[in-house]
Amino acid sequence: MERLDSDTVSALIASLKRHGVSDEIINEALSEVTQRWLNCGATTVNFHECWVKTET
Repeated sequence: MERLDSDTVSALIASLKRHGVSDEIINEALSEVTQRWLNCGATTVNFHECWVKTET
């Protein structure tokens, strides 16, 4: 998954809410992703590479 622009993230959040995902779960997921991105150095263009890198 490549970097998502703010419109894409907003659309994803709206879709999750329509499917019944709570604000609490969405916020937890966003926090996790943000933390992993920061731990990765936020320099990796490919999000998947960053995600895998921070899982170990």
